[in-house]
Amino acid sequence: MLVESEASLEKVLVEMSQLGEDSWESLAPLLITTDHLLSPLEATQKSFRRLHFLSFELIGLCQNLELDESQRFEKLVQFFFKEKNFVFQDNNLAQPLSLSLSQALIQYSAHPFIGTLLFLHLAHSLQIPVFWVQSKNRYLLKWFRSGRSEYVDLLCGGKRLTDKEILEALNCPDQPTECWSPQEIYKIYLSLVTTQLEGTPNTRALLTAYSLSIHLDQRNTHLLGRRAFLRHRLGYLKEAHSDLKRYFSFVDHDSAPAEIQNLYNQVLQSVEQSTKIPTGPGPIYH
Repeated sequence: MLVESEASLEKVLVEMSQLGEDSWESLAPLLITTDHLLSPLEATQKSFRRLHFLSFELIGLCQNLELDESQRFEKLVQFFFKEKNFVFQDNNLAQPLSLSLSQALIQYSAHPFIGTLLFLHLAHSLQIPVFWVQSKNRYLLKWFRSGRSEYVDLLCGGKRLTDKEILEALNCPDQPTECWSPQEIYKIYLSLVTTQLEGTPNTRALLTAYSLSIHLDQRNTHLLGRRAFLRHRLGYLKEAHSDLKRYFSFVDHDSAPAEIQNLYNQVLQSVEQSTKIPTGPGPIYH
């Protein structure tokens, strides 16, 4: 788990590399550090403390009552939706900070993706084996119990689904239900954040988000192209040229979209004509 220190790209990259199949309690701290790397609104330690205090408060309630797993789950649902009154925002009307876990710990309101991730963190702090189902409904959880599984819909306040509701929600009765891994969840988070940042003037945060996403998926030509365009717009010709060379190591030049081909020709011409090639502000964007 992340230690309580200020956010840095190096810290995020180290934690990303350490995400494993069982790193469930590392996801929320990683999102907090990413939050503060992209939008440093306050000291990172404050957000870590809020997360720790929330977990300790819930754990203390369950320990005092000596609850079994089923009772702990019911207590978690009550704690999350009633005592803390956590609200899932409309994911089609995302606010600027709706994807910030740090802000969610203050406001108890967030994009459903962030609310689900926080619920997962609290469940695993109580040693409840709950996992995120791979489905169009990204807020459906699978609870592995002794001899059986139950499905929980967080958009319905933590409701346990009937067999009929499960079939309707999954829409694939003959297929095994897979769950997201921690790394897959973090990749989805970065995709959501990147999409949101593309509609803002915060180019520094967008460039960082592109770089984190590409670090997880080195062959993602879409992201390489998007970052090349952004770097070119910011005047970082050397880095834009590097992105485009990587892009064309995966894509045949003649098969690339016309805008990518045109950008490459512009950047190549600028590089060839200049002995002093503008570069970006440092390794944070590589």
